Amino acid sequence: MDSREPGHVDVLYHFMNTIVVQFSTNAEKGFNGADSRSTLSHASEKAVDAYFGLYHLLLCLATEDSRIVAGAGRIVARFAAGPRGKTHFADLGHVLVAAIISTNGLTEQLSFLVIKEAILRNVVWMLDAKGAGFTELAYLEPSDASDYRLVKTFAASPTSYRLLMFLKLFSSAARPAGKTLVEMRDMLFDTHDAPPNGLSATMAQSIRKIHEIDAFPSFITAMGIRDMPPKTLSSVEVGENHVVLGYGRERPMYSREYALVLMGKCVRANMRWNLGQTVPVRAGDPTADKISSLRSYAARLLRV
Repeated sequence: MDSREPGHVDVLYHFMNTIVVQFSTNAEKGFNGADSRSTLSHASEKAVDAYFGLYHLLLCLATEDSRIVAGAGRIVARFAAGPRGKTHFADLGHVLVAAIISTNGLTEQLSFLVIKEAILRNVVWMLDAKGAGFTELAYLEPSDASDYRLVKTFAASPTSYRLLMFLKLFSSAARPAGKTLVEMRDMLFDTHDAPPNGLSATMAQSIRKIHEIDAFPSFITAMGIRDMPPKTLSSVEVGENHVVLGYGRERPMYSREYALVLMGKCVRANMRWNLGQTVPVRAGDPTADKISSLRSYAARLLRV
């Protein structure tokens, strides 16, 4: 991979992120295994050891070269300022790893921005019939908050959000509050790269808690976001300007080709377009209004 950061630390960012991604994948597979407790404990121990070994190397480089810390700060600042699309940040995990050695660490505000960007990137999968198939979410409710959208948006991409929780879990363990980079470096020298005592066991317990999370409120809490009311959570989906989910009038997400496909589905006015099921629409059924709104939405896209 191309290296653009001082000391080639972006290579370390990549490896540390890959460890967590692989750990998340193994956790998904191992959770329902015959001996899930043993499997998850083993996976947790291996992942934590590998992560902290690389993290110690990153700390040694960062504490000897101030350009590395400054570079991490620039990554975080660019992400916060935007734009945050895949063209500018191919992997959100790299941002979270860079934040560990930045001056302020992984802040609540940065975590929230990562969550919003992750939701945006999941939209295509969420709406695509070959993905999650929640095509009815292409319709924007007139209200600012939508409990239905909140539930379905999480249900569409639980694996993606679990990965973010794992990344947050590792990041928090690597940079505890109040610890400087030098203090963390010296602690790992004292333990010969070994992670803090009991961390692997704690990770194994956290896997189970993360796997049980099935809604945005619990997910937001796990990501370290405090005191966020449910209406604000719904607004994450519907969005202050609908840009969060890519439906925005300021930045339409779909091509004319997609709009034509959408139009073709919507003009079947005598059918229900909902979760891929086709059921005749009775007179007075509110679904008729929904189909009309979808048809109008597709027409607007065609005019872009």
